Amino acid sequence: MSGATDEEATAAVPSLWTELRTGGVLHLFAARAIQVAALLVAYPFLPRLATDLFAGQPCESYGDGDDAPQACRDAHSTAVFASAVAALVANCFVSLLLNPLMGAWSDVYGRKPFIVLGFAATFPSILAYLAASLGLAPAWTPYAFSAVFDGISSFSVSQAYIADVVSPPNRAMAFGVLTAVISAALLIGPAVSVVVRDTETALGIALGGLVVAVAWLIFMLPESRITMAAAPMENASILRSLRHALRTPLFRQLAAFGALLSLCADALMDVVNQQLQVQVRFTPRDQARYYMLYGICGVLVQAVLMRPLLSTVGERGTIALGFACLSARFILLATPFLTKDLAFGTAAIGTVAEVIFPALSALQANSADDNEQGASQGGLYAARSVALGVAPLAWAALYRETTRSDRPTSAHGPELVFMIAAALAAVGASCALALPAKPVEESLPLHGGDDGHNNLREPLLASSE
Repeated sequence: MSGATDEEATAAVPSLWTELRTGGVLHLFAARAIQVAALLVAYPFLPRLATDLFAGQPCESYGDGDDAPQACRDAHSTAVFASAVAALVANCFVSLLLNPLMGAWSDVYGRKPFIVLGFAATFPSILAYLAASLGLAPAWTPYAFSAVFDGISSFSVSQAYIADVVSPPNRAMAFGVLTAVISAALLIGPAVSVVVRDTETALGIALGGLVVAVAWLIFMLPESRITMAAAPMENASILRSLRHALRTPLFRQLAAFGALLSLCADALMDVVNQQLQVQVRFTPRDQARYYMLYGICGVLVQAVLMRPLLSTVGERGTIALGFACLSARFILLATPFLTKDLAFGTAAIGTVAEVIFPALSALQANSADDNEQGASQGGLYAARSVALGVAPLAWAALYRETTRSDRPTSAHGPELVFMIAAALAAVGASCALALPAKPVEESLPLHGGDDGHNNLREPLLASSE
């Protein structure tokens, strides 16, 4: 009898494509693709632009020899350090304060206004880079703007939007499709960047693309839910949203894994970009190809690997594999025989880690009440933001100590940074394997009373197996 009931429940679930199309999610995906592609037209130029700005002179690609001016050598670590300070402010202060509020407010006032706000917040940093490139602003200006505006993100509200219109059995794949869309944009933006010859043109194209993305949201994206203006204002509480993200053992584990992912992946992006310039003479064109390869592999991972992984090894195996591949990537980056071809190979290996966050987000969404998806996703994102704020500064300080000519620890080399990252990722893989195969939690409802509704929803693929 139960088997028949399960089959009926499975049959009642609409297809993923139907839910994405009828719920308006495809418009969100389109705007996200335009935004990411636009930014990635400019991003390959930014590491070199930052180096030139802090050096006060144009710096050609160089290796570990003595052919480069000392100012150019020291500018690499200065750029990484400035970016880390900006990330600290953006994530540990701006993001930690605003994203839980934006998520909770979106539960009350709707998702669309806060998604548009998050997209619009990408404008100021690109404008600041353009001003600095034209000599209209000092080198630190882009980092000051990044510190203020980069912490205003629409990502957690976008995740809540998807959770509003996609049924629990389809959420993991829906979050995976969002990741695949971002990976696909990694093909478009760098492909345009390869044919762009100067930094100012690339930044101008990026600004134009951002205008299109925001306009698409304003005119095409429907609201995902009925506005609940009469909801109590306690919904808009930072502490309440953070408590929601940590209130059960499962939520605390998800927050810890999200923080570790930021620590081992996003937080090291600037260090990797600068080191590839130094060690294998990466140019802006090489950087664009690197992003393109990452995009191709990212799409393949979501399209080919995601569902089989969830079906065979489950959530814990999927998370463990992602962290294991991160560890392998950093081990390769730390090798003294790293070549340009091998550096491209590390991008392919690293994309397997893209399965981690969709699995974490789906577990979070399926374990939260439908009326609190914004607060839930905002709390998870805020927990991740803390790591993303603190970690870049720690990595940058270590990178600075191992690369600057005036530091006695420079003899250890930047390989030490990557070996530590590899060890941390290996710890994440081990901890994921230690999770129970089918975690069962006692979820404590945020709303008082017992209405017979269980906040902890079915695990990933519960209806698809």
